Amino acid sequence: MKQLKLGIIGAENSHSLRIAEMCNIKNVVPMRVTHLWGETDDLANACATKGKVPEIVSNWRNLAGAVDGIMIDHRQGKYHRRGAKYFIEKKILFL
Repeated sequence: MKQLKLGIIGAENSHSLRIAEMCNIKNVVPMRVTHLWGETDDLANACATKGKVPEIVSNWRNLAGAVDGIMIDHRQGKYHRRGAKYFIEKKILFL
């Protein structure tokens, strides 16, 4: 079975790190978190380092074409719509 590549948008809460740990460290599911965009460089670097995420992107739109699926993980739900709309139009899987 193909291992899916997951991109995460948002790093300001513990969910991003927990998903990365489940995928990249504990290997609980057949996917890897390969790309991450964070609200700040510090948040992105902390999550990527602890969760062993190899790629930090400077623009969340750059996840299109680089991953099979997206998880939007902003702390505030009001920021989900823009990213969701963009990736729905690109026909990218949501998790």
